[in-house]
Amino acid sequence: LENSLRVMARERENTEWQDSVGLNALLLTYYVGNANAFSAQEVGERLVRTGCLRAMVNLFIATRTLPFAEAIRRALLLACFSSDAVYNFVSQVPTALDALTAAEFAEDGMLAGHGAIWPAALRQDDADTTMSRYFDYFAEHMDDEHAVMALQNTLPLLRACARASRAGGRPLYVEGGPVTRALQRVYAKTTEAVLSTTRVRNELRNATLPQVDDDDEDKKKNVERPVAPDVEKRRECIVDISRTLKVLISPSDDAVAGRKAD
Repeated sequence: LENSLRVMARERENTEWQDSVGLNALLLTYYVGNANAFSAQEVGERLVRTGCLRAMVNLFIATRTLPFAEAIRRALLLACFSSDAVYNFVSQVPTALDALTAAEFAEDGMLAGHGAIWPAALRQDDADTTMSRYFDYFAEHMDDEHAVMALQNTLPLLRACARASRAGGRPLYVEGGPVTRALQRVYAKTTEAVLSTTRVRNELRNATLPQVDDDDEDKKKNVERPVAPDVEKRRECIVDISRTLKVLISPSDDAVAGRKAD
């Protein structure tokens, strides 16, 4: 990771360092994400002791909003949840905290999922309120393709962080609290969206189609129903979101369950 930092500073146009960062971050994500309550703290302490965490933080600061850097973003976030040592280190790095204020981490940013969850990783008092605000934004923008894709990317990250947080001995959020209620509102909206897109899809399927003199079935479909593939793709995306949400709001979801709200 440190070598990647040096190469990046010297030859930023050379993308080979990106592969190195990605592979190392994936490896770190595996160890952090699969640590149990007994090994999570040990993994975190080793990251600090070896200087690996310092390199991770510096890479996060340098590449935080770049598309290829999702692996390093995820590795650092999960490590913060699973280890007190990592949290103590990261929370004392002003440039890392400043990086999280970038527009990309806002509700309508491409990294909204990270923006929603980082306050919990940093143990901020208003973390649940902040996270619920992000999910309320998603609920109110189910007709926005960008927001739907951001939500689809956020939910698996949320579950991974819940597991890491539990390994670290802290619930990700208060079960039955603001986040749970926000997720329930998103689920209600996705249910409506599934019904709506299914209705549109069926209308397209049942419509009287013009004759097209072409033996290529794919070409015929595109000419006859040019929006049908987009509708089906959107429907599949929302169905996937709905399934994940159903698991998240289920009381039996061990990855998320934390302390009950008063």
